[in-house]
This record gives sequence, C-alpha cells and structure tokens, in this order.
Amino acid sequence: MLVKSLVSIGILGWCVIGAEGVWAAELRRPGCTVPQIQSVPESGAATAADKADASRLRVSIARLASGAVRISAKADGIDVQKTVSATGEYSVSLRSGKDLVTVVGNGARVKVSRGKRTVGFDVSRPEAGSYDRTSILLAGSPALRAFRAARNRMAPEARQSPEGVAMEIIEVLLSVAQGDPTAPDRFRSAESSPWELTARDANESCFREWRDEVQSAWDEYERCYRDFNWWSGGREACAFMWTLHVESAWFRMWGCTAFPFSAN
Repeated sequence: MLVKSLVSIGILGWCVIGAEGVWAAELRRPGCTVPQIQSVPESGAATAADKADASRLRVSIARLASGAVRISAKADGIDVQKTVSATGEYSVSLRSGKDLVTVVGNGARVKVSRGKRTVGFDVSRPEAGSYDRTSILLAGSPALRAFRAARNRMAPEARQSPEGVAMEIIEVLLSVAQGDPTAPDRFRSAESSPWELTARDANESCFREWRDEVQSAWDEYERCYRDFNWWSGGREACAFMWTLHVESAWFRMWGCTAFPFSAN
C-alpha cells in the first residue's frame, strides 16, 4: 500500500527545523541539531501588512537564521505563528488571550497541544482514537475559533497570496487533527484555488513547480486514502502526509520566487 512507502519516509526521523518548546525535543532523532529560532533584519522579511480584506490579518514572512521560514499573522484576538522547513516540517501556534494551541509535526509524529495537555499521533501506526481525543482537547478553544473567524473573512485575493495559502494549510492541518481526513479536498476548492497564486513578476518555472507538487501531493493522498476504511484511522495519516508534502512545496516556491508575490 502507498501509505507504507509514505510511512517509510516518515520514520526516517527528520529533524524538526525551527520548532519550539518541549514538543520539538520529542520529535528530534538522536544526533540532530535543531537550530534556535532567531530574528532576522527587517530587510530579510517580506511583509504583507494590512491585507485589504475583512479579516484585518497583518501578515509577514521572514527567513530565519536556521533556514526555516516564519509566517506571522495577527488580528484582533488572534496571534498566529508558523514555522516551516525545507522538508515540510512545521510548528504552528495559535494564541487568543490565555488560550494557546500548538501543533508540531514531521513525517513520523504530530503533536497537538492546548495548555498543558497534549495528544500525539504516530503516522506509522494510525490510531482512530487519537482524533477523538484531539476533538475533545480543542473543543471550545477561543484561539481556534478566532483563527477560523479571521480566515473565513479573508478575501479571495488574500487567500491566493503566499500568506493566505499558509493560513489555508493550517486550517487543513487542524481539521485533520480533529478527525476529518477529507480536509485536503477543500484545499482544491474553486472558492480559494490556492494553487492559482498570483505571481506577478515571479519566475514562471517556480509557479509551475508549485502547481505540479500540489497535484503530486493530491495524487499520493488519493491513492493512500483508498487503502483504508473510514473506521481504521489510516486516512488521517494520509492527510497528515499530504500537509508535509504541501508545506515543503510551499517552502520551495516561496524561496524560488524571492518575494515577488502580489495579491493584486
């Protein structure tokens, strides 16, 4: 089954690049050195502040000293921080007031935390019950509610920007963690069309590679999805691997185009 090949990639134990906190330590393989996140000069950041949409999200993207990319998005009541590495490993935090939700993942493990509680997923050994526990963990989360409210108010043009696509992938990740393995399908919806990024002045080959990678991730996901029944939990593992593939493609696309994106 295809998932076996995906899992075999995952259990190589990639290092988490740019992840923060105790969850990152649990995801490291022996001998890996995880660089600490550092600030970069303002000249090294591409900023898309005050998007012209109702979400009022102020979004910026910066290359970190570790080589990872940090996406920051803030609006009234929500602070989103996301770090992505070249391999697609990610660290996401959503904060609203005292409520903090954190998701850290690589090809082998995904950890979802809220406050001091954590639910872990082993991608190589899917367990349906983990998604029930995550749904309970995230139930009533002000941070999750505020993030989704801001995302839902984003204009179509903003969703098609690199910053908007980064937010769309977070939504897919959260939905999968809550037990919805069909979430990647919504990434392909006509409403948001995130693979149709406006790439004015961008290198066409970068844009074409991005679209090809997104399609490849979808093809792998579909084959993997068909290998499982709905009750087995394996379909969620397929969707987690999809997020890793698409995050890696997003990282390469952003670096390849060297900041020339526009949502106008």
